[in-house]
Amino acid sequence: MKENELIFDRTKHVCYSEAVKQVITDCLKKQFSKKEADILWEKIQLKYTEYLQTLPYLGGAKDNHNAPGGTYDCIALFAYYEVLDRKPSIQEIYEMNNAILLPPFRKLGKLFNINHPWQLKLLNFVFETTAKRDQKKHHSCPAGYIMQTEPFDPKTGIHYRFEQCPIAEFAKAHDLLEIMPAICNGDYPAMELLHAGLIRTTTCANGNVCDYWIVGDKSPYLKKYPKKTDEQGYFYNEYRRSIAKEKYLEETPMLNYSARNIQQLLAERDWNTLNEFERLKSIYNFVRDEILFGYNVDDSIPASKILSDGYGQCNTKGTLFMALLRACNIPCRIHGFTIDKKLQKGTMTGIVYKSAPKNIFHSWIEVYFENIWYELEAFILDSAYLNNLQKKYPDCTGSFCGYGVAVKNFQNPIIDFNRNSTYIQSEGITQDFGIYDSPDDLLKEHQQELSVLKAFIYRNLGRCLMNRNVMKLRKS
Repeated sequence: MKENELIFDRTKHVCYSEAVKQVITDCLKKQFSKKEADILWEKIQLKYTEYLQTLPYLGGAKDNHNAPGGTYDCIALFAYYEVLDRKPSIQEIYEMNNAILLPPFRKLGKLFNINHPWQLKLLNFVFETTAKRDQKKHHSCPAGYIMQTEPFDPKTGIHYRFEQCPIAEFAKAHDLLEIMPAICNGDYPAMELLHAGLIRTTTCANGNVCDYWIVGDKSPYLKKYPKKTDEQGYFYNEYRRSIAKEKYLEETPMLNYSARNIQQLLAERDWNTLNEFERLKSIYNFVRDEILFGYNVDDSIPASKILSDGYGQCNTKGTLFMALLRACNIPCRIHGFTIDKKLQKGTMTGIVYKSAPKNIFHSWIEVYFENIWYELEAFILDSAYLNNLQKKYPDCTGSFCGYGVAVKNFQNPIIDFNRNSTYIQSEGITQDFGIYDSPDDLLKEHQQELSVLKAFIYRNLGRCLMNRNVMKLRKS
């Protein structure tokens, strides 16, 4: 059957590549007569289209993850495995996957050598660009890849991770996890062709994240953490990642956790007697629900002032959150953005909304816990305010933008921390300023763009009207 005769939704999905077709048909010819091989290939094609019926939208042909050797070629390999009654071994599927995945890396390896610092930096830039592209399209493609990069350090190499992998999700849904080692393990020889080495502890198929630590193949880290194989057949490296925690625990003028009122709060709550998970969760809930949503006089005020105010918005509540975390020995950093002002409509009304800049300065906090950086944003809105907003719009069950909220699932947003990232305004992001060690550092480079006059009006009138709107909704 010709590929253009296959029936599936081509506005959502793409066909497998010529490379995977060649690899599969070659394998069939080695095992069966031509007639049998042709019949089996057609069955594999039909199984492939059947699989696509259950597959959510993953970005289509423009998504680089769907290129040859990517998501759709893996699904073709799954179809091959299923049609052959799951008899092919992990080693056979591994070799087939490598035959599809590795040729482009083999060509790149003639030009690239990751042992050279500038080439390592260039590769990191490629991963950062891919991660930003994934994040931007996540609102239209929620089932796609969720990729996070970490600040580049030429001394230790490249660090990034996938928090969601459609291939792993597909394998889980179709009971195909048994052959995922054959898919995941291909990352190791791919890096070797670039004169690099991969160090990884888990994948999305056998853990919560797929973590990548990439170094040059001459790096001593490869000898320190050699590649191993677990009982399921996954390649892995046995190491416990550590970070230079000191800079993520430092006190700064804005993160002034030595202030008397913060120290008094710490003594009252006794958070440091809790285990790290309960400590983090308790501080998160305190900032979310006991520091009410509201607008302070300025983004640059210190944590002690926010605590005495008893209210705050994304940037100010984030400052207090960071100060409390660091005071309790939990590393954290800040990620700066802008959001569309439409997100604030409802809290901003009338002339305040009309005169507001199109892009509003925004940030969330990233917390390092159990070797993972979690993105925490949903501490911004207190539960009382959000609950009343949901009651105000009970018929809204999908996406919502306004009143300080921008989410895909208005009635069930991800706002509780339980070893997961949380979001409440992320769907309104318009610009990404990157990651900073502290709000002090972020505000040196980026802050709300307002004229002197507009800044004066905001501090003395605009925010007062906004706070009145917030309180009115909270008490309704």
